[in-house]
Amino acid sequence: MGQGAFSPLPWAVQGAGYSLRLHCPQFFANLMAKTLVGWSIAPAQPGDGYDITLSYDGARYTIDSIMLDAPRDYGDMIDALNEVFLCLSYHVAANTPDAVLIHCAAFEQGRTCSLIIGRKGAGKSSLMFEKAAAGARIFADDLLLYFPAQARCMALGLPLRLRRPVPVPLRDILNVDGFFAGARLAYSKRGTYDVAPMGDTFFLDQIVALHGVGDQRVVPLRQSAAALAEYRIGTHYATVKKPLLQGADA
Repeated sequence: MGQGAFSPLPWAVQGAGYSLRLHCPQFFANLMAKTLVGWSIAPAQPGDGYDITLSYDGARYTIDSIMLDAPRDYGDMIDALNEVFLCLSYHVAANTPDAVLIHCAAFEQGRTCSLIIGRKGAGKSSLMFEKAAAGARIFADDLLLYFPAQARCMALGLPLRLRRPVPVPLRDILNVDGFFAGARLAYSKRGTYDVAPMGDTFFLDQIVALHGVGDQRVVPLRQSAAALAEYRIGTHYATVKKPLLQGADA
């Protein structure tokens, strides 16, 4: 890949009525287009500024966003993709004042919509992968937008994410060609599984607390609000920190 392939370009990123401006190399925009579901990424004209910028010097990715306190550097492309997905999610939450961002997983199977909560490492992503491999529709395996007044949820169109090394029980059902793999993380390619597109909404049938492999407990209805509040992403993350950014070549 020649040095010219690293030159950042302006892109319009749009989905379900949300829009932001991105400044990044074409190869990275292509990677996003092959993983995000329900988002369009199209070339744009240079403008007054950008919501997210990403530059690559051949060794390190530098990401900045109006949602970040300071730029962040990564040596791995999939780690950089993960950071951009977080910034994208924070941007959507910041522009949806009647909703909150929840750290959770969610899927639909047999006409039942389930939201899964649990601490990091409890097995949410592994469970979602198992459900996806079985044909379930996946609304989220990390972040979801929740509208408390309506008890309604909205998918963000993010692909499935697996941490590496992949747990042994999942390797037999893993379609390795269906993922982009980095050193620590792997993201599914669009179309490999039934991932709900950005803006797809649903109403909850149940909330399930995951305490480890095989330990799943349905949360009683009277405890639902408190359970979701515990996994709410802090408003600091969904708050705009600074004005629109200038591209690296500005």
